[in-house]
Amino acid sequence: MKRTLVVAAMASLTGCSDGAHQPKTILPYCDSAGHVGVQIDGQRYEPLDDPATLKRLNAKLGSLDTPLHVQADTRSDLPYRCIGGTIFTLQRMGYRRIGFIAELRPGNER
Repeated sequence: MKRTLVVAAMASLTGCSDGAHQPKTILPYCDSAGHVGVQIDGQRYEPLDDPATLKRLNAKLGSLDTPLHVQADTRSDLPYRCIGGTIFTLQRMGYRRIGFIAELRPGNER
């Protein structure tokens, strides 16, 4: 029993350090009609309430253990409903490791 726990713990630790779970940066946005979308690596996924879009997004993000960084600090005029809608959608998709930064970077103030 003790040996099994040690092996499982070692596998868990090495799995995190192999680069397989690098954080993915997600940029939320709202279009002029108020639909929520996200941008990842320059590719847009919209609207987030469309099953086909969610399927494409899931394929892009990969494992449900992938750490996600919702980068909401790029625009001071981004409505919180777009940020909240993005986080809510990711949680409903089953992602458990979602980070969020709301502090504006210098130069992005109103």
